[in-house]
Amino acid sequence: MSFPFPPPPRRHRPSFGIVNDRMSMPPPPPRRPIPPRHPSSFRQPLKRGHNNYHRFSAPPRRNPPSSSTDTSSSTSSSSSCRVPTSAISFRESNHGRLRREQRRIPVRDLQAAVRHGSRRPGRLTARGQPTSVYEHFDVTYVVNDVTGEEITSYGTFQRLQCEEVSRAELEKHYEARRILQSQPAAWKSNSVLLVDTSGSMRESDVWGTRSRLGAVWRAIAEDFVARRIRTGMAGK
Repeated sequence: MSFPFPPPPRRHRPSFGIVNDRMSMPPPPPRRPIPPRHPSSFRQPLKRGHNNYHRFSAPPRRNPPSSSTDTSSSTSSSSSCRVPTSAISFRESNHGRLRREQRRIPVRDLQAAVRHGSRRPGRLTARGQPTSVYEHFDVTYVVNDVTGEEITSYGTFQRLQCEEVSRAELEKHYEARRILQSQPAAWKSNSVLLVDTSGSMRESDVWGTRSRLGAVWRAIAEDFVARRIRTGMAGK
C-alpha cells in the first residue's frame, strides 16, 4: 500500500541525554538550619480549670491618656456600669438558699445589693473568716469574704418610732398602778390579746418583718400601745 505523501519521521525521546544532563548538574546548595524556638512560644494545650481565655481574645483597647482625673474616674465608673446585674458573681449555699426560699428573696436582688448597695464589715464566722453585709433598699445580704458564698439574706426590718412619754403621764401611770394593786375592786376593765404562735406564723410572706408573728407584734405596738399613748388613755 502506497501513500501519496511520505510518512513523517518518528521522534525518539533522547532519554540518555536527559539522564546525562541530570547527572552532570551540580548538587543543590545545603539547606540553612532552622533556629530552635523558645519553649514559651509553643502553643500549650488548654487545661481544665485554668483561665486561658486571654490567649485567644482580642487585645484590649487603649484609651488615650486624659489630662483631668475627673474624666478617668467617670470612664472607670461607666465601664463598671456596663456589666449587667445578672453577671455579678454569686455562690449559693444550702443554708442561704433555704433562707431565700423561706423569705422569698430572688437572687437578682442579692446581686443588685452587691452592685448598687452599701457595704459594711460584718461579724466573723465560726472559723474566724471575715464577712461583708450589703444593704440595698429593703434587702440585707451577708456574704463570706474568703469563700464568696452567701451566708444569709433577709428583708430590712422597719424600726418602730419611739413615742415620748411626759413626766406627768408617767406619774399618772404609776398612780393608777398603785391604786389597782391596793384596791383590786377598782379594776373595771382590761384588754386581752390572743396571738397565734403556730408553725404557720413563721412564714416570711410579710415584707418588712422576719415572719408573720413579727408583723403581729408590730401591729400591736403601733395600733394598740402607741395609739393609747398618743390619746392619753394609757394611764386610765
